[in-house]
Amino acid sequence: EGYRYTKSEGAQTISWDNPPFTILAPRTREIWIAADGSGRIREQPGEPIFLSEADRQAWREAGEPQLSEPVDQDFEPGGYPITDPPSADPIFLRGVVLARAIQADAPLNAEMFVIVGDMLRETAADPELRAGLYRVAATIDGIELLGETRDRAGRPGVAVGMTADYSGLKERNELIFDPGSSALLGEVRVVVEQWGNIPAGTVVGYNTYLESKVVPELP
Repeated sequence: EGYRYTKSEGAQTISWDNPPFTILAPRTREIWIAADGSGRIREQPGEPIFLSEADRQAWREAGEPQLSEPVDQDFEPGGYPITDPPSADPIFLRGVVLARAIQADAPLNAEMFVIVGDMLRETAADPELRAGLYRVAATIDGIELLGETRDRAGRPGVAVGMTADYSGLKERNELIFDPGSSALLGEVRVVVEQWGNIPAGTVVGYNTYLESKVVPELP
């Protein structure tokens, strides 16, 4: 009963063609999801984050366009279905993740890593499922244990990462877990090699999950 509620702060890269520039477009997101897949999404954009001074100047030349809009929308049953696996056993979960990953065009290990993140975000997954998925992540080929870190909200966590370049951009995707509960605290995308005028080490996307709980009704 009720709704799975998640509040997050994140940003994604958005590119403009004439003049060319790329920004990080931040936004605050809230989502409520019921068991029948109905619910509500709210997103509020923030001020653009520039990856270089050249991007800032090009944005100004373009007339300082607003590249993302607020969202406040309800969705009907089935609009965002919950598909939790029936078991939290790591061996079973690895089979589920593998079966979903095989259907994608991306390299298998990279897609498995993405799917683990998909199954953890905005789901209010129970502790056993979170722990099982964390163990699955640890078995994926090419996984890097990045060790202790802090998310963008300053909370302590443990990070694992996967580096891939199949999209044409060599980047490392990181998942940050709460060391006690295995809850997903955040995700980060970092450029590993120079990308245009953007140096290696630049964050080009992130999500920080600030709140996740079950609430009785929509606000």
